[in-house]
Amino acid sequence: MKAKELIELNNEKREFLNEENEKKYDDMLVYIRLASTKSEQQTEEILLELLDHVLLAQEEGKTIHDVFGDDLKAYSQEVIEEIPEDTKKKQVKFAIRLIFLFLGVTSLFSGIINAGLHYIFGFGEGTSTFHVGSSIAIIVSTTLIAFGMVYFVLEWLKSSLFKEEKKSERKEFFQLWIIMTLVIGVFFCIYYFMPSFGAEFSLPILVFIPIGIVLYGISYVLKD
Repeated sequence: MKAKELIELNNEKREFLNEENEKKYDDMLVYIRLASTKSEQQTEEILLELLDHVLLAQEEGKTIHDVFGDDLKAYSQEVIEEIPEDTKKKQVKFAIRLIFLFLGVTSLFSGIINAGLHYIFGFGEGTSTFHVGSSIAIIVSTTLIAFGMVYFVLEWLKSSLFKEEKKSERKEFFQLWIIMTLVIGVFFCIYYFMPSFGAEFSLPILVFIPIGIVLYGISYVLKD
């Protein structure tokens, strides 16, 4: 079976877990899946195998700790180390896909918001002026920040797993909201305070909508 089919089968089988085993297994599942450089196919095969062990033990009246021990995080880390790395080609393809996805979404929303402000409310101009050098610097710096943000969120998610007492959802949401607000603030600072340098050119604000759609389409094609 392909990875997508394995994920669907995993979702179906997890419904047979009792509440406690499901909670602990879900922590293992998320923790192992967050090892993004590992082979997705091998990861999903192992996760399904682990689930089968838990289901079999549950039928015998045992818990997930009876199968994998008390330290589920340490066991999950051992599992991750046994999973082969994805090929460099796939890792590069994944990184390129994320770049196109980020640029596509940014361009699309930028075009929609600026077009709406201009054509509906009369704010701004119908064209945007850019400089080649500063535009490249903005794209590179914001893309790097976006990658850093993704890495931070993944690590933050991992740190929230395998805890008997979970943080309140309200507190976690507030923390994430503050972080996202700071990151968005950094994006705006880079955009507005980056000094202009390089050749100047202008583009209609509406053109960013089809550009965003095309970039997003490329990211979708790279998904397969």
